[in-house]
Amino acid sequence: MSLHFSTQFFKMLLDALETDLDGYLGKDIKDICDTGYDASNVNHCAHFVGHAMGIKTGLVCGSMKWETRGKGASLRVNEIYNAAKTRGTWSSKPMSMKLGLAYVTPSGNMNGDTMGQSSLKHVGVFIRESIWHYSNTGDKVVKHAPTAWHNLFKGAYGSSTQMYYSSLEIS
Repeated sequence: MSLHFSTQFFKMLLDALETDLDGYLGKDIKDICDTGYDASNVNHCAHFVGHAMGIKTGLVCGSMKWETRGKGASLRVNEIYNAAKTRGTWSSKPMSMKLGLAYVTPSGNMNGDTMGQSSLKHVGVFIRESIWHYSNTGDKVVKHAPTAWHNLFKGAYGSSTQMYYSSLEIS
């Protein structure tokens, strides 16, 4: 099924999503996750994206405790990327695509269009020219322009770090 929206309606939808994501800025994962999976020594980038965008593929946060098993949102970057219907390098992202997920990982963590399990990977939500993601060093949600975000992770993961994208359509 294909949905077609007017340009004005799509702009209003993107504006509303930006406002929603801006509401997460500065929040710690403990203020976002309703299953109590909020240890500060754990990478929460996919966890934030899972809650913010309602993604429940692969391991979910509630399954980390017996009493909340099966509840919550996705925890693993590669499981989200690999389940996305449309994905690829950031440079191959269609210019018309204004909403989706953005990823960074060293090119050696990719095998064709499949992301590996290296700990050097990160995900955020992009809308137009902004990426919202969970800063694990700051323990809060932050926002960057794509180039600044890529440069940040090149500094953290090395010069072979590449950007990737996916649609929000998860199989």
